[in-house]
Amino acid sequence: CSGGLQRLSAEAGGEIASHSGVGTTNYSSNSQCYWQLDAPPGKRVIVWFTYMDLESPNDRVTLYDGLTTSAEIAVVSANDSAGYESPKFVSSANILTVNFYSNSQFARKGFRLEYNATVSANSSACGPVSFDDASNSSGMIVSHPGYDQHSLYAASMSCSWTLPSVSGKFYQLYVGNVSLGNGDCVSIARGTNGGSSNVNLCGWRAVTDMAHQVDGNFIIRFSSNGAYESTGFQIKFEIES
Repeated sequence: CSGGLQRLSAEAGGEIASHSGVGTTNYSSNSQCYWQLDAPPGKRVIVWFTYMDLESPNDRVTLYDGLTTSAEIAVVSANDSAGYESPKFVSSANILTVNFYSNSQFARKGFRLEYNATVSANSSACGPVSFDDASNSSGMIVSHPGYDQHSLYAASMSCSWTLPSVSGKFYQLYVGNVSLGNGDCVSIARGTNGGSSNVNLCGWRAVTDMAHQVDGNFIIRFSSNGAYESTGFQIKFEIES
């Protein structure tokens, strides 16, 4: 990065990088760079990392909500060996500020971050259960209507889904493309009343693909606390013997 503050249009979309040789050469020590991402009024800024290799925890990328550095959305610092999966981070209004800092010690291969503009959800409805055919033996649950890995779910959601129990068989669940905002959670628990959770994903969290097997009755729950939303999740399911 070149230092100082750069202003970019989120509406046009684009990419931010720590330096020109991301992934092949090390970034410079003592970097201090800012990017201000502006979306049109009424829209919000959405960002996500496509590459992350920083000297953790000293070097870091901080995402701020708005123009000032007083409201942190998240601080991200990870190296490639940590298997970091990036959620989609979203501002509360139409400006998001990105800061990259590196100290005087070791350096690594840097980061890439993509950005765009998005809009708030227009419905707080829970996502549907869709079946692949009339046998109801396979299908998919999504966090919210219109789920497409880019649209946002609503603030303050409280959802639950159950599937019919099938004697002598179990459900194979494939939890994928998970992107949760700060304090938001999706869980899978035994029993329709929700006992101990077999799966519990919370916070700024991303999961590309995770398989989970459940027998008997179970319940899937999703809640959003209204702080920062993200793009949700999908859970594919199929009955197996």
